[in-house]
Amino acid sequence: MLYLFDFDGTLISPRIYTETREDIIDDILKEKQWTSDELIRFIKKKNVKINRDRKVDTGELCKALGLEKLYYKHLEAALKRHKATNPTATVVLKALAAKGKKIGIVSNALHETVALFTRVYKVEQAVNIIFCKDDAAAEKWQRAYWEKLIAMYDLPPKDCIIIGDSWEEDVVMPAKLGFQSFFLKEGKKLSDLLKFVP
Repeated sequence: MLYLFDFDGTLISPRIYTETREDIIDDILKEKQWTSDELIRFIKKKNVKINRDRKVDTGELCKALGLEKLYYKHLEAALKRHKATNPTATVVLKALAAKGKKIGIVSNALHETVALFTRVYKVEQAVNIIFCKDDAAAEKWQRAYWEKLIAMYDLPPKDCIIIGDSWEEDVVMPAKLGFQSFFLKEGKKLSDLLKFVP
């Protein structure tokens, strides 16, 4: 069985992005010597992704500007400050790895964002697969995302379980291709997964 974990909201708290957003925007304005209006025009012109909270995705913005180093400097500092973004995340990943289980992370985040998480929290060795929107050229709500994941890693979906907190992205869409799911709503916690793992 391959255990495929969602990232944002499952392994990491989305507040990390909220916390870093203002500082990243300030640094972009300084770096580019732009006004806020010039930045807004750039965001509209490049059609930079706007998140569910109706704020610009700072990772996508920095990528569009060629300022990825700036983004990851802020994100790494925030990850180090919050040793418990999800207190049980690293415990669960390490426990599964200790049992010899294969682990992946599937995300709408950028690949380097997830890779940074594994380095900062010292779970690189536990994670066998990182598959993100920039690997798939699609997002998890799209069938193409899951089809590309299956093709890239030659995965039989029936031998995989998706662990996540989004009904559409972690349950409904993957189920259309035969994946099993462990949905974290309905009162379940991430640590509850270990009760079901042989």
